[in-house]
Amino acid sequence: MKVALLMNEEAGSAGAQGELARERARQLGWNVHLLGREQGSAQARAVAESGYDLVVAGGGDGTIREVVQGLAGASRRVTFGVLPLGTGNDLARALRMPLEVEPAIVALASAQQEGRIIAMDLLELTHGQTKSVCANSVNGGIASLIREQMSPELKAKLGPLAFVWGALGSLTRITRWTVRYRVDGGPNRESTVVAFIVANGGSVGGGAQVAPVARLDDGIFDLVLVHADASVTELTIAAIQAKFGDIFKSDCVDHIRCRELEIVEQPADLEFTADGEALDGPLQAIRILPGALHAVVGES
Repeated sequence: MKVALLMNEEAGSAGAQGELARERARQLGWNVHLLGREQGSAQARAVAESGYDLVVAGGGDGTIREVVQGLAGASRRVTFGVLPLGTGNDLARALRMPLEVEPAIVALASAQQEGRIIAMDLLELTHGQTKSVCANSVNGGIASLIREQMSPELKAKLGPLAFVWGALGSLTRITRWTVRYRVDGGPNRESTVVAFIVANGGSVGGGAQVAPVARLDDGIFDLVLVHADASVTELTIAAIQAKFGDIFKSDCVDHIRCRELEIVEQPADLEFTADGEALDGPLQAIRILPGALHAVVGES
């Protein structure tokens, strides 16, 4: 099996874990490719089209999204794998991958033989004049405030706890946004929210289970709305419930399962991120792409 490991040295993969990953990959005969800042998805597509069987994204959210976009646009189907070297590693969690380098590489290397491959759905996004794809989630609202709180230095120092720090720092700055939208071609709906989340995988922010029933291979995504009339105390309780997979017990959370979402009207200051990366232009629509990628899972 011909394997390529795609890494971005400017991401979390630049440290000791990244060096370990590169060394183990070379020992296994994998080819290591370094992704540039501007052309990562084009590089990933070119690697897929050059004859590899397994293409592994080694890094954080940004690296994974670049690789996913490249593979989704490739002219031949390859198997996708994640080597978690980022801060949150939420797609790796959804794929049930080990979060340490050595067991993750072992799981990737043995996946074909053990039959641990799924047909993974992707999210197709329409934003501004652009279409793109992402793998795990699209987050609007408080997620952008949390992202502003988290510097690269903070993420390096605290790891996944940086998301908790960012959330605490955002509670006093919460803005409320009113969004009009339609799901699966139905009637217009309107919600005033502090968070508007579309989840393909189950967690965001380093393990907060915002959609504990979500699966990457069920042909459906989960829309999770956190209402604006919730108090800071209720939001704090909901965040704790999310950590333990009980967020749907919260009275301030709505949950809708669907295949298509159209944003009819949104405030100009409502920002969305896709797999942790800011979108260019307002979000207009999301639809599920069932079975768009073959992907390695860590456990059957």
